[in-house]
Amino acid sequence: MLVPWVLLTLGFLLSVKDATSTSVGSQVMSKYRNLDFYFKCCDGHVVRRVGGTNAKCCGLHTYDSRFFFCNQRRIYAICGKLSYNPTTQKCCSGVVNLRTGGDHSTCCYTKSYDSRVNFCHEKKVYGKCQNGAYNPNSYICCENKIRPHIGGQFTKCCNDRSYDSGSYSSSAQLCEDFPKRALVPPPAGFFPVKNNFYSRPGGKYARCCEKKAYDSSVNFCYKGSIVPKCSGNVYDPGHFLCCNGHTCPQYGVKQGKCCGIKSYDSRFYFCYANKIYKKCGGNIYNIQSSFCCNDLVASRSSYGNYAGCCYNRPYDSRSEFCFSSKVYKKCGLSPYNPTKNLCCAKRVVPKKSYNPVGEICCDSVIAKRTGGAYAKCCGKSSYDQLSAFCDGGIVHKKCGNKPYNPTRQHCCVGQVVPRVGGYNAKCCGANSYDSSSYFCNGGHVFQKCNASSYNPSTQLCCNDYVVPRSGGAAARCCSRYSYSSLTHFCNSNKVYALCGKIEYNPYSFMCCNEYVTSRVGGHQAKCCGHLSYDETRYFCLQSKVYPLCQKKSYNPGVTLCCLGTQQPRIGGLASKCCANVSYDSRINFCYNKVVYGRCRQQEFNPGTHQCCSEYLVERAGSYSRCCGQKSYHPDKFLLQQ
Repeated sequence: MLVPWVLLTLGFLLSVKDATSTSVGSQVMSKYRNLDFYFKCCDGHVVRRVGGTNAKCCGLHTYDSRFFFCNQRRIYAICGKLSYNPTTQKCCSGVVNLRTGGDHSTCCYTKSYDSRVNFCHEKKVYGKCQNGAYNPNSYICCENKIRPHIGGQFTKCCNDRSYDSGSYSSSAQLCEDFPKRALVPPPAGFFPVKNNFYSRPGGKYARCCEKKAYDSSVNFCYKGSIVPKCSGNVYDPGHFLCCNGHTCPQYGVKQGKCCGIKSYDSRFYFCYANKIYKKCGGNIYNIQSSFCCNDLVASRSSYGNYAGCCYNRPYDSRSEFCFSSKVYKKCGLSPYNPTKNLCCAKRVVPKKSYNPVGEICCDSVIAKRTGGAYAKCCGKSSYDQLSAFCDGGIVHKKCGNKPYNPTRQHCCVGQVVPRVGGYNAKCCGANSYDSSSYFCNGGHVFQKCNASSYNPSTQLCCNDYVVPRSGGAAARCCSRYSYSSLTHFCNSNKVYALCGKIEYNPYSFMCCNEYVTSRVGGHQAKCCGHLSYDETRYFCLQSKVYPLCQKKSYNPGVTLCCLGTQQPRIGGLASKCCANVSYDSRINFCYNKVVYGRCRQQEFNPGTHQCCSEYLVERAGSYSRCCGQKSYHPDKFLLQQ
């Protein structure tokens, strides 16, 4: 029996570490070439191969030379397809850099830096300030002190302070203490004011106004304030105003204001469209829409410039006149004396006598008396003020013995309610409604459906269409269709049945046996129990989903789908697929798409081991055979009978 001797010899040769171990190891590897796929000889030692055919040695280890390289017997990752010297160089985001800072070298995007004195912010390297990092977008480091950004990108340092270089200039001389600044001449464009430098407005015309600088060619200083000149002239702002280049007198304690090129006392006057008007009872008013009537602001209404004032009442001077603080209608185009004359048919005539028992004088016309002692005039006719009232020259019946405004109010069932719909207003019970857009049914107001009325108890208006009411009081509209909200819901103008009283998105979910579940398969989705499935890829059997086998269904209890072919289920629930055949996984196993028998219930690698008399042993070769509990190569050994 020579097999044990061969195995012992191989183990001995692989463990030899003398000067000849490399050649011996190579001879062993070349003799047993099937081991070269899993192992590699490095420095006379057999080690596990990493990287397949790209494997290389680094000391006593192997590495994949496509992604790594060896330096001083240590393995490093390649940097952007390049190798480098890890002692003097550093890999930053695929770019090889000089190692800055030795062991303290750190990467900032594609650059290296010394983390003891620098820091990284938004892929840029900055020097530390006070041995710490800061936000360069909001702060600046001035003489090792963190200062705020005053002028954004124009911020610079002046000794240990920051300033806006876009508004001010600075130099090394100007960055000294204030007592020393007086000895330093100011830079161009600046001049000193009380130990401070200010920008020079107006160039040679720059002057000081206490702590402020100004251009004396267009301004002047008055009691510490800078005031614009008036047409190039200086004036006394305490007693005068500058109105569009004209010097005008001031009123009161700065109560004067400008109106065009004139000034006025704002206590008693106001300005409108560059004209000065007197206030009305101390109030400002709109000249276009109002006028002053005995210190009261009155509306011009439609009178415009023809508005007149009669005591406290405005009137239209084109058709009316004022007499003894009362407004009368003109007779034709002429005013007259109402105490001595009457206006009849647009003619002024002397007053006549009439019978006050049966007649009444209404608007200069003798009219029939209506209502006896309670008669009253409405235009040129009379009415009984106990049962009626006058509005706009028209007689209206009272509403429950009360007058009302017929323009804004409506009388419905003896109650005064707000008028809805103007001239189209009608009553529906005690409510007013617009009959042009609504209708009344059973004492309730409903909106018309495309200008048509309908029966709300049996019909519904959906999208301007009268349709039968579905669901009674629970009826709702979905586009131009009616549905019951107790059993259905609307989504994207389509009616769907509720899923156990729950609404859902029918494009993403579906209802399966009153359960809302995710829609699988889009329009091809179907229900299987409480789940959905894509009928183009799956099928349902006894409320369970199974994948189709080459677009065909099958009985999973007796059949198994192996690579698109239906195979008998061998081993019941223990049946599994190996390529396109099935097998009993309790007694067999699959390796490289081939079914093998288990060795005492164990799986193994048939390429390196075999089962001999129910014992798992290493395979002696590709064509090895079993001899009892041992493996041998039939080309090298004979089996003694």
